[in-house]
Amino acid sequence: MYVMKDNIILQRLGDEVVIFRLSDERFFSLDVVAAKIFDTLLEVKDTSAAIDRLAATYDVARDELAADVSVFVERCLREEFFVEIA
Repeated sequence: MYVMKDNIILQRLGDEVVIFRLSDERFFSLDVVAAKIFDTLLEVKDTSAAIDRLAATYDVARDELAADVSVFVERCLREEFFVEIA
């Protein structure tokens, strides 16, 4: 499961999300698909469950979706948007 870090502020702008990281005052923009992945990762218990939910939404091969979500998770962890908890 992932939890958003305390130093992150989200602002929704239509279907997109803007992330503001307080620690260094940087902004990041997530398009509609990235925002859906981000939200799903915060709602479910693990990455596999997120991939299952997203696979039901998008017409894409599961292995391709899993690779994309994996890259997205790595970037979010590196940018410190959220942390993984047990």
